[in-house]
Amino acid sequence: MIPVCLATGFLGSGKTTLLQRIADQRRQQRLVYIVNEFASIDIDGQRLHLPEGQMIAIPGGSIFCRCLTGEFIRVLRSVADRIGEDGSVEGVIIEASGISDPGVIRQMLHETKLDGVYSLRRIISVADPQNLLKLIHTLPNIVKQIQVSDQVLLNKTDCYPPDV
Repeated sequence: MIPVCLATGFLGSGKTTLLQRIADQRRQQRLVYIVNEFASIDIDGQRLHLPEGQMIAIPGGSIFCRCLTGEFIRVLRSVADRIGEDGSVEGVIIEASGISDPGVIRQMLHETKLDGVYSLRRIISVADPQNLLKLIHTLPNIVKQIQVSDQVLLNKTDCYPPDV
């Protein structure tokens, strides 16, 4: 089974920085990073400094919406195929777009039978304290991201006064 970690959080919360830190600390591991950008241009993937072939960008919507689900499943299958070829993948780190609803990933893996290949080990939600309280009232998916997370990282706490 290929272990999977899913990182969620709204735009600017620090997901891409988290992925870069994971990549820097785990250079010896053969990890694949799937970066989902809601915009049609891949900005976050371009910010990551990864060796060739370790990053796959899926721009143009959310990987958990109909618009990109098929592409996301195709990418997961192609990564799984690399295992059979040379065993070169030890894990997958997914950065979901900021407005995604990650609550569907387990069902998606099950329905596509990819749960026989991938093991969802952790869902991490990255939150910015300045925007979190505003966003939970206007974007229901932010609440869903936190609810399904195994771990919530309250990021950028050093940038705001304690009363925020």
